[in-house]
Amino acid sequence: MNERMREPFHALMWKASIGYNDGWTRVDPEVLEKFGELIVAECADLCSDLDGGENMFSRGIRKHFGVE
Repeated sequence: MNERMREPFHALMWKASIGYNDGWTRVDPEVLEKFGELIVAECADLCSDLDGGENMFSRGIRKHFGVE
């Protein structure tokens, strides 16, 4: 996971946990990283599905977030 994904991911996870618990910080960092990568991959795949295959948008999303 590169910095472009790490910083927003941690900020969003922190915001999402307000009022619930701080349990996400106790999860293995490798698991959180894989979770973030899977979210990016799903978004890129959705772009591919909309256009009928790999396209500049899906490649751009993967490249921007460092997910290949």
